[in-house]
Amino acid sequence: MKRSIHEVTRRSPKRIILIGFLVAFGIISIVSINRKIETSVSSQSIENEIDSAVYRREEFFGSKAIVPIPTAEAYENLLRLT
Repeated sequence: MKRSIHEVTRRSPKRIILIGFLVAFGIISIVSINRKIETSVSSQSIENEIDSAVYRREEFFGSKAIVPIPTAEAYENLLRLT
């Protein structure tokens, strides 16, 4: 008995559901990886901004040193960040 073309190419509902779950899992994985990367980049930039508000680089005996900014000035710099 011959099968029609429609019967041969027809996919079972279980297979369609499985493919759907795999595609959804792949999309969720890619989105979560991208969010982790963006979060780490933004947290590093925030740390850099805070460091630049509290410390500055100055020449100290012929080399560059990280020197704390006076408290009142550092407090004002931190207030500008928020």
